[in-house]
Amino acid sequence: AEDGIRDAQESRGLGDVYKRQVQERAAIAMTTKARFSQAENLPEAEEKTKKVRPTAKKRVVNATSFLNIDQFAHIDNTRKAPEKPVPISPILGPIEIQNPTISSKTYRWCSCGMSLKQPFCDDTHVGTSFKPLKFTIEEKVDKVSLCACKLTSRAPFCDGVTCVKLKSGEESK
Repeated sequence: AEDGIRDAQESRGLGDVYKRQVQERAAIAMTTKARFSQAENLPEAEEKTKKVRPTAKKRVVNATSFLNIDQFAHIDNTRKAPEKPVPISPILGPIEIQNPTISSKTYRWCSCGMSLKQPFCDDTHVGTSFKPLKFTIEEKVDKVSLCACKLTSRAPFCDGVTCVKLKSGEESK
């Protein structure tokens, strides 16, 4: 079939053009083949063509290599636990609840001090790190003293000491 095509092209005067194109294609194929065989024989050539992303550690070293580390010696890089937020103390003293419901009701004690329904939570804390403390009354009692200063050691119940220390200006431990 190729001989027929060549004969037809030669009769039209395209033989020389066709021969030149075939030769050029063959030369291109040979040079391409030679390049691939050279790349297979040279492992360095493969490494040069292969782009490897540096590890995170290398990227940090590369990024900070121009910095003078002594400039940053005064910075303390140790991670500290975030400070505990301080609640608002609406009242310095207990709030007494008369005849609380036993076992069947779950109360939500306000731990932020911003609630308008003290000592219970009205969700005013939303958007802060405070959360209400849920509790139930298990025994029958006439009254319960709930902490209003929000700094008690027995939350939600008043410990009777913290409020006195706050009123007198004494520091609590």
